[in-house]
Amino acid sequence: MTRIELSREGTITEEVRAVADAEALPPELIRERTARGQIVIPANTRRKSRILGIGKGLRTKINASIGTSPDIADIRCPKGFYGTSWSGSARRAWRSWPYTAA
Repeated sequence: MTRIELSREGTITEEVRAVADAEALPPELIRERTARGQIVIPANTRRKSRILGIGKGLRTKINASIGTSPDIADIRCPKGFYGTSWSGSARRAWRSWPYTAA
């Protein structure tokens, strides 16, 4: 069963308790909002990671690449480039990179 299905049945799972502890909120509130789809608890079953909740009434989580990730190998890439969307201007910038300021 999925977390949302368990929450709709009224079951408070270990993940719901972990999010409630981390957010200093009652587990029942986390379960209720998870059941309504207002909170999600993402998890990757293939690797162990910190359990956290995202959604209504929870703290904001920020994930940023600060250049220490082994997934980003090109250290010459302009700072902040990987945080951009691939709009037309971003694609043009990538094709013309590296550029020199005039």
